[in-house]
Amino acid sequence: MGLSIRSKLFLGFLAVAALAATSGFFALSANRQIVGYFEGGESHFRSNVAAATEVASHAKRLESHLLLYLSLHDFEDRAAVLSLYEAMGRELSTLDAQVENPEARRFLETLQRTREAVKHWALTVILAHDEELDDASEFVLARHNTALRNLSDGVDHLAASALRIAHLETNFLNKQEAITAATAIASLAKKAESSLLFFLSLGCEEDRADFFDFNLELTRNINILRDRVKEPYGQALLDRIAAGERDMFLAGRHLVEIRDAGVVGGQFDYHKNDALLRDLQGAAASIRALGIQMADYEVGLESQLKAGAVEQAQRTIFLVSLVMAAGVALALGLGYAISHSLSRRLQRLKTAVSDIGRGHLETAVPVDKKDEIGEVGTAINLMARDLHHTLVSRRYVENILHSMMDMLLVFSSDLSIQVVNRSTLHLLGYREEELIGRSFVDIVGTGFNDMIRRNLFHAGFVSNIELHFLSKSGERIPVLFSASVMRDEGRSVEGVVCAARDMTEIKRGEEERARLQAQLIQAQKMETVGTLAGGIAHDFNNILTPILGFSELCKGEVSGDSRASQCLDHVINAARRARNLVQQVLTFSRRTEGRRRPVDLQQVVVEAMEFLQASLPKKIGLRQRLGGDLPLVMADPTQIHQVLMNLGTNALQAMPSGDGDIEVILEKAHVDAAQARIYPELKPGDYLRLKFRDNGQGMSEETCKRVFEPFFTTKDVGQGTGLGLSVVHGIIKSHGGHIAVQSAPGKGTTFTILLPVAVGPEESGTLAGASAAAGQGHILLLDDEEVVLLLVEEMLTAQGYQVSAFVGADAALEAFGRRPQDFDLVITDLSMPDRDGLEVARQLKRIRPELPIVLLSGFVGTISPEESAAAGIDRLLMKPIVAAELHETVGDLLAGGGVAVKE
Repeated sequence: MGLSIRSKLFLGFLAVAALAATSGFFALSANRQIVGYFEGGESHFRSNVAAATEVASHAKRLESHLLLYLSLHDFEDRAAVLSLYEAMGRELSTLDAQVENPEARRFLETLQRTREAVKHWALTVILAHDEELDDASEFVLARHNTALRNLSDGVDHLAASALRIAHLETNFLNKQEAITAATAIASLAKKAESSLLFFLSLGCEEDRADFFDFNLELTRNINILRDRVKEPYGQALLDRIAAGERDMFLAGRHLVEIRDAGVVGGQFDYHKNDALLRDLQGAAASIRALGIQMADYEVGLESQLKAGAVEQAQRTIFLVSLVMAAGVALALGLGYAISHSLSRRLQRLKTAVSDIGRGHLETAVPVDKKDEIGEVGTAINLMARDLHHTLVSRRYVENILHSMMDMLLVFSSDLSIQVVNRSTLHLLGYREEELIGRSFVDIVGTGFNDMIRRNLFHAGFVSNIELHFLSKSGERIPVLFSASVMRDEGRSVEGVVCAARDMTEIKRGEEERARLQAQLIQAQKMETVGTLAGGIAHDFNNILTPILGFSELCKGEVSGDSRASQCLDHVINAARRARNLVQQVLTFSRRTEGRRRPVDLQQVVVEAMEFLQASLPKKIGLRQRLGGDLPLVMADPTQIHQVLMNLGTNALQAMPSGDGDIEVILEKAHVDAAQARIYPELKPGDYLRLKFRDNGQGMSEETCKRVFEPFFTTKDVGQGTGLGLSVVHGIIKSHGGHIAVQSAPGKGTTFTILLPVAVGPEESGTLAGASAAAGQGHILLLDDEEVVLLLVEEMLTAQGYQVSAFVGADAALEAFGRRPQDFDLVITDLSMPDRDGLEVARQLKRIRPELPIVLLSGFVGTISPEESAAAGIDRLLMKPIVAAELHETVGDLLAGGGVAVKE
């Protein structure tokens, strides 16, 4: 029975392990010999490097403590100066006893001389400081600038010489650059500290620059160590050095900013910034200590082997090589034997796996033995079958996901996107590889707040939340968002499935509906105001009718030059002004119709602008842009002229300084079905667009909403009635047109008017015949207002007519029914409590179709001329009644005048 593959592999690895153990034994022996041979010399050099580095550090610390003492007057700093001086002497003694290199000995002599010089300048400054303080005078560092600079130069020289000795003592090492950088770090930290203290004390910009330069040099040496130090302990030391460097730099930069911003009288207040100064000193001391520790550590890592140790190591390597060669030969033999027994079966397994990897999932691995390879073959066959089913199911699921119209995303518990469908990519404008792996917050923005996130992971789902997704272009897309958390069997969160529906079109529809609703409300409001205005006008006309009528009757009874006649003239004029005012209200409410005919609107605009130009101040410019070949419109030119003059007056009042521009534009326009839905009062078709623009004061949004309301005005009391623009609105609406206003404070105002073009000639009634002689005829008179009835009866009787007057329609119809041939003309009020004038007219016409009928009313409501003619009305007289108009109308009809409704 042959060995199994596991047994064969075990034997092979056992041989390799024996070879590795033998090689390791010889290598260990060689290393022990090398370390024992070199250990004493390594300790000697490490001690010299540490002593030299300590000298440089002590010198810099001495300088910084001296500056702190001179600034803060703390005797602990003074004691530290003397202590560091003595410590420096001890380190120099160590170097003097151990350094043998001739060049290093020369630097050692320089160190000893410079130390004495540093002591001299330090004591000089300390004595001067103590004397000035004893005399109760303020100590000023700037007075001792020379002594301090000499002291600083001596300290720098001390540090440089000490570091040079350390460099010479490490020439035998193969990590010289790293050790040099570590020793330099200890020196640079104190240099930076001293430079900053000099700057704070003396304000010299060169010292400020030195502080930042030394920090940069310190950073450069730290980076050198990062490239060369690979051991964990060395990297830990380096991290602490880098942290100390950051602390020192931040404290120093803060002190520099404080001195730049807060120096008073040329002196820096050390006491207020004592904490920062101590932080600076502590960070520099920490860097120095860590730099020395790093240099010592690097010295102890690798040393050059002396010639005998190298020779011994070479002999050891030779023995190891022989053993390794034998092991390799043995391993090759075992490998050949194993591979020979397994290669054929493994080759078949490899071929089958390659076919499966290329997508041929129907490939099967032949299994001829039930060993490990046979078990692998069986497992691969099962895997291929499961993979086939999985891929088919996955394609099916992917087709479902990518066919969805809504967006679908899956992200993990850390919000990293894992799956997106095509709708998501299409809407957001990303490629799939750009979204996979990104945070879900990148596309949902600030809308995915902490509250939603907590609810999602706490409750397990959220539904129908309105959010905004951010597309690749930065566009905010409104979506209706739902999500559900997926959990594994242990209830841990596996991911989140999200569905989002694009709400852009729905939002647009809602905004459009809101805008149409606002327009509808405004139209209903204007219609309600118009109805109210018409009702008020009716009642007001009933009041004006007796005032004007009886005043005219009374005037005929008094002398023309009497005081009473003059008073009656004033009453009549006031009543007529009130009548005109009511007519303007009726125009706004579209209760009156002017004479319409095809009109060249361009000609009307030109004439109105010529008239307006004459009334404008010289500084106001008037420009016209009138298009060519414009069609006619069906309009009353007089009313259109009134519209333009009212707009001109409004523009003029918007420029109280008398300086500005007015522009009138006339052009063709077309209203399609979509626009007609926006403006229901317009029908699809061709229009003329008239724009009246000024650059005056403009109006607020609230004023624009009310500008067409009657009696609404922004002028002071007595400067306007507030009917001008309401009349304009009524005229344009009565012409089947549309008027809109755009304005903003300080931006001027633009009125835009649309009027439909004429589609054919207008047919209108004409008046024929001449007036008959007064006083011939019997008139039937109906009105529910007794005072109006009395007035009209008096007017007609005064002319010689026979009048039968009735309050209400029923009594009049009964009298007419008894003797219909006795009456030559009927005058009836429109609005009566029992029945209206149109119904009365229809009943009378059924009895006598040729009977002329006059309709009398304060307003005609929504009754059109066509409806009046169909009811048998021959003429329409508006209240308040003027005697001359009444006599002319009655005389004309009794004389056989043509049937027409007089507006």
